[in-house]
Amino acid sequence: RTNAARKKEMEKTQVEKLKADDYKNKYELEQITHYFSSSLTDKKTADDVLWDVAENLIGRLNYVDCMIYLWNDDKTKMIQKAAYGLKGKPELLTEQLFDVLPGQGMVGYVMQTMEPVLIKDTRTDSRYRVDEAIRLSEICVPIIHNDELLGIIDSEHPELNYYSERDLKILTTIATLISNKLKQLESEQTLEVKEQ
Repeated sequence: RTNAARKKEMEKTQVEKLKADDYKNKYELEQITHYFSSSLTDKKTADDVLWDVAENLIGRLNYVDCMIYLWNDDKTKMIQKAAYGLKGKPELLTEQLFDVLPGQGMVGYVMQTMEPVLIKDTRTDSRYRVDEAIRLSEICVPIIHNDELLGIIDSEHPELNYYSERDLKILTTIATLISNKLKQLESEQTLEVKEQ
């Protein structure tokens, strides 16, 4: 009876933990959505949006670094547009230019597949490409709008197995909201030009 009671208590505890995790995930996604609907209303350029997201949203996720890439003008390569961590200032990105061609590293792989990737150990993945330091975990999520690749969010961490499905959900939500905001800005700029 004692063992049965313990087992039942452990099962109850596990169910409660799952419920708590689910609630936490929903709360985090709600906070992210709220952030996009309130904090970015005054941002008028893609750079302003991306830097704000990197500093004020991704900064809260306790990541060591995060990089947001967008296409260059002729859409031949992705260039770093905003960052959190070591390159977390606009002047640092221009000093240490790091761009990516399709197929080059994890970002280049996601450029080709347009699918998110989570790597638990970069030492075992031939697609890994070192930027300023070797990191052991990486997560890479495409920024897509209506099947069009606009950019990529990439984060690396020095610990093994750092990122989880939760991080994938959060960054995918952020990527979706970024794509909507970028397209909204593009539409507003096009309208402005037409009006002028």
